[in-house]
Amino acid sequence: MSAEEIARVIAESNRGIAESLAKSLQGLRLHAQPSVRLSRFTGFPRKPGDQTLTEWLEDFEAYCRQCEVRNADKASLLIDHLGGNAKEEVMCHSVETRQSCDRIKQILKDRFMGRETYQSLNAAFYSRQQMEGEGLADYSRALMKLYGRMEGIASTEEKNALASLKEGALKERLVSGARDASTRRELRRIEMSSKDKAFLSIRNEVLTLDR
Repeated sequence: MSAEEIARVIAESNRGIAESLAKSLQGLRLHAQPSVRLSRFTGFPRKPGDQTLTEWLEDFEAYCRQCEVRNADKASLLIDHLGGNAKEEVMCHSVETRQSCDRIKQILKDRFMGRETYQSLNAAFYSRQQMEGEGLADYSRALMKLYGRMEGIASTEEKNALASLKEGALKERLVSGARDASTRRELRRIEMSSKDKAFLSIRNEVLTLDR
């Protein structure tokens, strides 16, 4: 075999190895863990920080999108992530019903969708404290979600008030609700030195502190 033929064989071999490696890496990317972690839904929230059904269903849909779950598989995936009273409620229904994701969602909404009011959410927001084991990232995100839910059901007049108070309310609740006294002092220092900054900018500084 001539030198040119040997070189051609080596080149073709290297190209085959490269293509095989590229396919393997593509497979790894497709099976990467989704950024949304889907917890188990068991029923009505029992303590601050527990997800409502609305919040959990939002995470469920995000999880399905990231994992590219087929519509035909959604019902079984949903049931697999139920527990306690929520799963018992669904399992009382027929097999046909349990094979429909939309029907399962409706069962859960009928049974576990608590009626939220502007007043109840307002009270929940201003009483929300950082829980034991809850990082500042999770706590601040919970505050933003609570405020967003208030804005979602508020009247036009209430929406205007919420919009004008939002930045200050989020900053104050983040500082006041922190568990540790030294953390509260540091958060207050950051807030006082960043009066003109938006909440998200201050949150970025806070998360740097948390790390």
